[in-house]
Amino acid sequence: MELPPARPIPFICECAKPECMELVRLTMNEYEDVRQHPRRFFVAHGHAAPAIAVGAAFIVGDTAQYTLVEKTGIAGEIAEQLYDEQ
Repeated sequence: MELPPARPIPFICECAKPECMELVRLTMNEYEDVRQHPRRFFVAHGHAAPAIAVGAAFIVGDTAQYTLVEKTGIAGEIAEQLYDEQ
């Protein structure tokens, strides 16, 4: 079953808190755009602060549904490494 590209789909927040189960809604096109950059992740509003506070990420963009962050330093290197292994 193929989903329409403009219909929002619920995804689990990709913030640094392992217990986070907050839903973030993205269209399939938005999701695919984020996945093209191995260091980029979508998080629920307010969930980027811990990673930013320790210098592990910065905000790339903000939409009505989510905040887009990019991992830096070691966190970014690990994200790229895991992306390459897929």
